Amino acid sequence: MEKCKNDIDKAGNISLSVFQIQLSEKFVKLGKMSTSHLLKASVKSFLKYLGKNDAKLNDITAENMMAYEQWLRGEGRMNNTISTYIRMIRLMYNRAVEQKLIRRKDDVFKNVFTKVEINHARAIDVCEIHQLLFTPVTSKYLRNIQAIAKLQYFLCGMPLVDVSQLERQRLAECAIDYYRRKTGVHIKIGIEPAVADLVSWWGRHYKAPNLNTPEGWQDYQYLLHSYNMGLKKLAQKTGVSANVSSYSLRHGWAQISKRAGIPMEMISEMLGHSSLETTKIYLKSFDENELQKANRRNIEFLCRRKKK
Repeated sequence: MEKCKNDIDKAGNISLSVFQIQLSEKFVKLGKMSTSHLLKASVKSFLKYLGKNDAKLNDITAENMMAYEQWLRGEGRMNNTISTYIRMIRLMYNRAVEQKLIRRKDDVFKNVFTKVEINHARAIDVCEIHQLLFTPVTSKYLRNIQAIAKLQYFLCGMPLVDVSQLERQRLAECAIDYYRRKTGVHIKIGIEPAVADLVSWWGRHYKAPNLNTPEGWQDYQYLLHSYNMGLKKLAQKTGVSANVSSYSLRHGWAQISKRAGIPMEMISEMLGHSSLETTKIYLKSFDENELQKANRRNIEFLCRRKKK
């Protein structure tokens, strides 16, 4: 027993960076590029906090994790970013325990933030979406961004990662037939001729990256970054004040669908959510925003009456 503990203690001195590379390679082979990318980013951030070029598995302690969280807050990181980094470190920790490289201590992640907040910025409304998609722009660059935004929105707020995989041969019988990358849910969307033209335009101008390779995943990350930067410029040009991103366009589609009276079950299916509960959580923050606006109008009305 004592020998086993000593062996584990020695194993805990394994390089954090080396272990991260080994895990990342395994996730790449499984086609989980996002997890592999996040692991690398999280360890890089953790090492920056430690002020070291490398660290040991034994450096993942309760004290370090609490101090790391506070350091991230000092760096101006949002709660969900903090949670993502810490959960990635926790993933490495759990894998190291499973491989008997370190001994589990139950308090390591007990007092740090690991939740996911549903806290969206102001939803982009129907008027702003109309402005964004249909206000004429002269720049070819912004016209291309606008075309991608139309494509994403008209395909039920399709995530850009799925848009990136669209190919003209998937367009059959006036429908797009695909499996959502994140959830694996099968979706078949009937489309209008104008949308079919956009899909064909996309197929002519953009080559689908192979998301199962590190190179393809990097190509997609570049596309996502470029598109989001382009959307901000398009919003500025078209007079949209909301903070627009590929994510907010998807949320905007969901919110407008709800206001249009489309059943929640149908919205959930068209978004490709794995459960109806996910859709309810997805839209809850917008309901809260509307309640807050209603309460504000009530108070303003009361104050106006009092002045009279």
